[in-house]
Amino acid sequence: TYNYNSNITVPSNPTKDGYIFYGWDNTIPNKMPAENLTFKAIWKGVDEIFMIVNGEIILCNDPNIVYLEIPSCYLVGGVSTPVTRISKSAFANATKLKSVVIHEGIQEIGDNAFSGCTNLESVVLPNSLIKIGDYAFQTCSKLEEIVIPKNVIEIGYALEGCSGLTTITIPFIGKGKEYTSRKVSTIFNGKIPSSLEEIIITNDEY
Repeated sequence: TYNYNSNITVPSNPTKDGYIFYGWDNTIPNKMPAENLTFKAIWKGVDEIFMIVNGEIILCNDPNIVYLEIPSCYLVGGVSTPVTRISKSAFANATKLKSVVIHEGIQEIGDNAFSGCTNLESVVLPNSLIKIGDYAFQTCSKLEEIVIPKNVIEIGYALEGCSGLTTITIPFIGKGKEYTSRKVSTIFNGKIPSSLEEIIITNDEY
């Protein structure tokens, strides 16, 4: 309950099995007006947004998607089926996309999966992730920070052209600190952006 003219806190995105939260039916104001407010969640079935084959997201069916949550499972005939991979170019050039949250269970992001998503500002990657393909986030120029999960053991030229990145967190890669630092250069295909201010290498094994 909010009092008149008090600040309104936008609720966390709700979840619903087999569906993707697609926003609220009206814009939630910053301040509580004099009249009562009612907002309804908008849902879309997973199959309305993605084409999924054998647990792999092949294609985005909605070029206008802005906020994307990739679930760990989807319903097939009422049976929950795991999602484990995002295919090559699945969301490429989705220029309205601003935020991506990938849930636990996804193990691989394919080549060019999010390349050309020039308005992408936020990415949350799961600890289940093992592989990130070449150019996976190429030219995502509004992305300022990214955390590569600790279990990633294979990563290509994933961040080439991410000209707005200021901070990258990357796990220790088994041959020492110097090797890991060289790997950072490889992630950018040798073109480390001038915006980069901080490289955080997790795990103190070196």
